Amino acid sequence: MQIALYEKVKTYVDALDAKQRRMAFLLLGALAFLVIIIIIASFYSSMASLEKEIASREKILKEMTALRLEYLKNKKKSDELLNLISVQGESLTTFLEKASSESGVSIGSLNPQSASPNDLFQEKKVEVNIQKVTLKDLVDFFYKIESYKKPLKITTVSIKPDYANPAYLNVSFAVSSFERKTS
Repeated sequence: MQIALYEKVKTYVDALDAKQRRMAFLLLGALAFLVIIIIIASFYSSMASLEKEIASREKILKEMTALRLEYLKNKKKSDELLNLISVQGESLTTFLEKASSESGVSIGSLNPQSASPNDLFQEKKVEVNIQKVTLKDLVDFFYKIESYKKPLKITTVSIKPDYANPAYLNVSFAVSSFERKTS
């Protein structure tokens, strides 16, 4: 079949005069050149799309690297907090009594409260009432609470002046400590 096709083309080309032959070869050359240009253009087009894809993937990789670093930083903070919470120490009421005596504050009452439940931590909450305390002694007492080795949280602070002697304050607040929940 190929030989027959070749023979037909050869007889057709041989039948052409010199000018027609030259035109046919020029046309054939232009067609081959056009095919080569199309192949090269499609190659460059696919290269450009691959370069865009690589740039996109590099951008995603940079974002993931940044997210990984942020995760590691947050994990380190979380582990530090877990280590702080895991520190064994005196009970919250014992610490508050000790800190109050060091600050010169006389606690009127310490009332343990039930705290909101949490999946990971157990919150221990104590309501503290102090009568007739100076502002300086109160600030010293709060400082001792805030600088305790375990993280404590002071909430619902109510400070009112003592009506009998305005130089003193009557204070009530809640202090919470956190421990890891044991399953």
